[in-house]
Amino acid sequence: MNDLYYYQIQYGIESEAAAVGVATERLSLTASVQINMDQYSGIIAIGKFDRTEVEQLSHYGQPIVFIGENYLLHRFDSVQSDFVSPVHWIINHFIDLNITDIGMLAGKEQTTTHHSTVRDPRIATFTSRMTELGLFEERFFFQGAYNPDSGYELMNNAIHTLQDRLPHVFIIGSDAMAIGALRALRQSNIEVPNRVSLISFNDVAIAKYASPTLSTVHVHTELMGQKAFELLLKRIKNPQKVPEAILLGTTIIKRESSL
Repeated sequence: MNDLYYYQIQYGIESEAAAVGVATERLSLTASVQINMDQYSGIIAIGKFDRTEVEQLSHYGQPIVFIGENYLLHRFDSVQSDFVSPVHWIINHFIDLNITDIGMLAGKEQTTTHHSTVRDPRIATFTSRMTELGLFEERFFFQGAYNPDSGYELMNNAIHTLQDRLPHVFIIGSDAMAIGALRALRQSNIEVPNRVSLISFNDVAIAKYASPTLSTVHVHTELMGQKAFELLLKRIKNPQKVPEAILLGTTIIKRESSL
């Protein structure tokens, strides 16, 4: 609930529900164990969940829609955004500009109860595509948490360890991380985007107020929430319907932080 990305998804759910007169309530996975879940008509599960957590939610016997990953393996409806195509677009864009030293500041996300680490398709796509092009360098890859402090620490680490070999481009896992990375670059008098271009993910509200403003991958978070609510209504009306996985496209928003 403290993450703007997930908050915007929640807002999409709540606004769509309110429009048709449906009441919603926010619960944590832990809280769901402590109350009578029979009072609800359905569940929209936001985030990343491992098998044990999915089994816990399914045990309640309510229609469920997941937001964040594809849960067809478990026979549940789900909504997620395309994080693969943007990585290809970004890499291709800079190669077209004859810039081939591209790094990544990635986040590390765990399932709700921290039992397992979540596979990030952006990391997998970046690694495979750069390797395919013969451009991947392990020393240009840094991983931490999805917050400004981590972005600041990772970029400082990159600046001090790579020095003149600092990549001219960084793909960054979230806008929050990019805010921290910008601060580190500014403190080291490294110009953005003339020396280092930054492109992050999510396009939360702070992205267009950063200095310089952030180029970012716009994720249609409110639409994710709306689609999940629509799927839940369909599931409630027809419990036997074929499970659906909705993959929503994303959009590159070019601002001042990148060439």
